[in-house]
Amino acid sequence: MDIHSPPRRSKPFVPGQDITAKRLTEFAADINRMNVGVYPPTQKFGSSAAPVVAQRYVVASVGDDWVVCTSPQDKKATPTNYYVAKPYLLRRSPFDTSAGFSGSGWNGNAYVYTSGYTRTATNGGNSETQAIVPAYVAGDMIFATVPDSTGATLPAGTAATAGTTQTATAIPLLDLNVDGRAWASSSTSNNLTQSQVAAIGSVDL
Repeated sequence: MDIHSPPRRSKPFVPGQDITAKRLTEFAADINRMNVGVYPPTQKFGSSAAPVVAQRYVVASVGDDWVVCTSPQDKKATPTNYYVAKPYLLRRSPFDTSAGFSGSGWNGNAYVYTSGYTRTATNGGNSETQAIVPAYVAGDMIFATVPDSTGATLPAGTAATAGTTQTATAIPLLDLNVDGRAWASSSTSNNLTQSQVAAIGSVDL
């Protein structure tokens, strides 16, 4: 019997019917079921549905639309690099409105990026310097999965592993952003290194 399906209830008692040990057991089971509550519906999945699996990766460096990572199980002297797409709003190419980029800004704001993790936002006569907080720091653990598409693509010639290059290709892995990284206003200059961004202790969210 399916453990998620409600068990069969006993037959209704008929006046004058002999009460046997079996019937008493059935009545006791009915009372126990009333005490535990209603059985929830069983969730059914199609045969083609695949479970979503998140894998751990270790941050090595940060790019415009991606994070270069290694596997924590890879103990080689030169571990294999895995490119993990950033969450959409943390990417550069869709939003950078400066020369050489085709970004369109976002929500009425124009953005000029100084790196993949710092930028200046402008709206009318107002502007502020922003950084991704918390920063992606080398050695950080992130969790990534493979959706139907991340929408992020590596530029041609990007080094995949030491001594090799790869052609432009879609990035299959997506950072699940379990640490809640987001753009935040910074009171420091926009010429920040990644280590300086990591050291920011007070931001205006």
